[in-house]
Amino acid sequence: MALLSFLAEALGLAVLYLVFVGQLSVAELLAAAGSAVLATLCRRIVARAVDRRFAAPRAPVAALAASVGTRAAADSARLTARFAALLDPERRLSGRFVTQPFRKGGDAPREAARRALAIALASLAPNAFVVDGARGGLLMHRLLPAGSSGDRDWLR
Repeated sequence: MALLSFLAEALGLAVLYLVFVGQLSVAELLAAAGSAVLATLCRRIVARAVDRRFAAPRAPVAALAASVGTRAAADSARLTARFAALLDPERRLSGRFVTQPFRKGGDAPREAARRALAIALASLAPNAFVVDGARGGLLMHRLLPAGSSGDRDWLR
């Protein structure tokens, strides 16, 4: 059973490798197989050596994930309208850097997971990208001046 699990994990990584490479040749098949076996072996060695497992908070993650779709749709509509207006050669689009308030939290694994997910989800919206999250807030680049109103609520 352990061997079957190992092979399934390695096969999944090999397929992922081949998808990203985008070509199928003997050399790429060998590279995919070798790197997948090595990555699977390394992951299993590290998993045995480390006692802690990644545990994301469940309820906030669901709320964060639900807000991403609505934010992305709203930002996409706003950006499409703005880009359509750029067909006029006299108009220009310029982005801005803004600081979004963000509660960093402690060093506990649950807080680290919340912080990582919040920063990743904040960058998924078409209008925003997190540049730096190390300071008191999130330094974000926005193409349009006003962000989604929901950003203030879930980034606390």
